[in-house]
Amino acid sequence: MFSFFKKRKKGDTTVFWNWFVKNHKKLEAFIDEGANDMAIYGKLTEVMKDYNDILFPELTVGDKAKYRLIITPDGLKEGIEPTKALYDDKPDIPNWEVVKYRQPYDDFRIEMDGLSFDSEVLRILAQIDHEREMVDLAIYIPGMNNDEKKYKHLAFLYLDHVLGEFNVLTRVGHIDFEHLDEGGSVDGSITLIELRKLIEDNLY
Repeated sequence: MFSFFKKRKKGDTTVFWNWFVKNHKKLEAFIDEGANDMAIYGKLTEVMKDYNDILFPELTVGDKAKYRLIITPDGLKEGIEPTKALYDDKPDIPNWEVVKYRQPYDDFRIEMDGLSFDSEVLRILAQIDHEREMVDLAIYIPGMNNDEKKYKHLAFLYLDHVLGEFNVLTRVGHIDFEHLDEGGSVDGSITLIELRKLIEDNLY
């Protein structure tokens, strides 16, 4: 009785996937048209937040299928379990692939609020702690003092997209960000791609 007054239950993966299946054609049009109308993406975000407040949806062109949904906790460790639960309950959707976390790429370039730089300019000192199965980092960013908050944000995005978000969540410990003068160097430093290999070779 009065069941129509009940609110959606948090953590219900079925509600999210039922909505996604019903609306996946609209999401395909959103991707194909280059994000001219953000309304359907806004609704997708809202429905995912109904499932879990931490998670975000990211839409892009897929590798194995035409379209891709990325389920990301946006770098928050407490989002690992709800990400896994939502991914595990995914249905088979024609022309779609669903992936957990932002995936690692060798060649990836980000622009944010007019700021852009290649991931290779980041220079990293890494200290592996085998007991914790983590790596602590000092990341040197050329020009960071120009706008510390923006440069750090972009560096964090590169961590997710070059190391892979799961590596960042489960294998990266403490991070210090340091300013690097343009044209400067850091003895013994490595690139993000080299860091990814270091993690894969030593912590898995």
